[in-house]
Amino acid sequence: ENDNNLLDTILNKDSLAELTEQEKNVLWKRRDDCLNYPHSLPKLLQAVNWSNKADILEMYCLLFKWPLIKPMQAMELLSSVYADLEVRKFACKSLEKYMKDEEIEYYLLQLVQALKNEPYCDNSLCRFLLKRAIKNQRIGFILFWSLRSEITKPKYKFKFGLLLEAFCRSLNKAQLKSVIKQIEVVEKLSNLAHEIKSNPSNLTLIRSSFLSDTLLKPENRLNLSNFISPLNRSILLGLLEATKCKILASAKRPLLLSWTNEIKYCEFYDKNFQLIFKKGDDLRQDMLTIQALRLMDILWKNEGLDLKMLIYDCFSTGYKTGFIQVIKNSMTLFKIQMKGGMKSTYQIDTLQLYKWIAAHNTDSGQLDKAIELFTRSCAGFCVATFILGIADRHPDNIMVNRHGQIFHIDFGHFLGHFKKKYGIKRERVPFVLTEDFTRVIAKGSVNSSESAEFKRFKNLCELAYMTIRKYSHLIINLFTMMLSSDMTELQSIEDILFLRKTLAIDEPYDKALEFFRNQFNEAYRRSFTTKIDWMCHALNKKNLI
Repeated sequence: ENDNNLLDTILNKDSLAELTEQEKNVLWKRRDDCLNYPHSLPKLLQAVNWSNKADILEMYCLLFKWPLIKPMQAMELLSSVYADLEVRKFACKSLEKYMKDEEIEYYLLQLVQALKNEPYCDNSLCRFLLKRAIKNQRIGFILFWSLRSEITKPKYKFKFGLLLEAFCRSLNKAQLKSVIKQIEVVEKLSNLAHEIKSNPSNLTLIRSSFLSDTLLKPENRLNLSNFISPLNRSILLGLLEATKCKILASAKRPLLLSWTNEIKYCEFYDKNFQLIFKKGDDLRQDMLTIQALRLMDILWKNEGLDLKMLIYDCFSTGYKTGFIQVIKNSMTLFKIQMKGGMKSTYQIDTLQLYKWIAAHNTDSGQLDKAIELFTRSCAGFCVATFILGIADRHPDNIMVNRHGQIFHIDFGHFLGHFKKKYGIKRERVPFVLTEDFTRVIAKGSVNSSESAEFKRFKNLCELAYMTIRKYSHLIINLFTMMLSSDMTELQSIEDILFLRKTLAIDEPYDKALEFFRNQFNEAYRRSFTTKIDWMCHALNKKNLI
């Protein structure tokens, strides 16, 4: 009975939890019983003495009888922890049987990293990905650009180069022509972004004039027009609208680009398409954060909790280059505050955000709906940014659309890597919850924290947090599989331990809920520190304009 209880405890541990010698002994002793719990395989493999041939053969015999496992469990076996070829082949067999195309597309970021753990160029994972990429064009082109993003590193150049060549040889002439056109566009935009960034003039007017003059040249306009969007293969970007393109006021000087929509009757839905091209940031980090946000949204919806999350697309197309989706009819919090004049910009008037939402939703029923959208999306992003430790949350990295949905952008800092100024942490709260937000939630009420709406918002946050905590192993596995990516802020297990801390994994339910309530109260109580940071941001903003 003690062994049964211990076995249950072991199997409920997350992938970061280390097994004790006693736990390993219990697992190995009960290895035949583990066959009845297919998800126990990653834990059992940790209990194998890989220096003992007899134990290895015994494990292989078990593996031959083992039922195929679910995709997320199989992906765990493709991490660097499990180097044995037979184990990795078993994982790929499970993926082949159970992983749908939509799941491959969703987890391709991790699967490409898993290729780095393969000791040989020809391996089961490589063949699995190539087969699905050839069968499904969408998977194929995502795989193509994912490999291109990694191929600059000498260590993986040969392995990934072979896979890229194999994929390109499977393309027909039209498909190959489309890929070559995309590569040319990315290279030209990358060169242009570099020229703008290295321009000695710090005046926005001069830089904008240079951008416009460059894009208006006939050869550049021709080369940057009529190609399939790297973000969405169902969209054909038409003619480049050079006069509508501009440089965004950000340290990396990203380019806001616009193309015509050549599809018939487009005037009734989208007359043009806009994308942001960014050079200088590792957009794989943004992609990972966005992937985690999408996973949280799915988990909430599966539990009947729709937090109206608005999540944009982002796609890396090379070393520190890529495209970002533009969410139309939305505005940064900083620009909204600027519309309220000096008092709002410098954090004195906290009603400006509510006024802006009300101005775009004039009917009372429409306004109630907008406030509900704001409340739910705000709860979702409060919980998500806290769990993931997303930093650098100034008012230019938070946006709101006209319908009232709030969403965060630019995920250059996560897992608690908060920025410092003169050795002091700039962000001193668990997540952003200022009075600007609470007044919208409380429908403009002055004593917003005392309102029934605010109490309901707090309950929403608690429910959202406890829901994600139930599936903490899924979030942790996403990040664990990215350890080989060599991202600046995801270098070791220690970085991922931040997630164990924010999810209070080692605590019982009641203690975990109490922990989050304390974090929520601190976020609101110390929101004045956020306002001070935002005021400093407004004062420094002119240096980037």
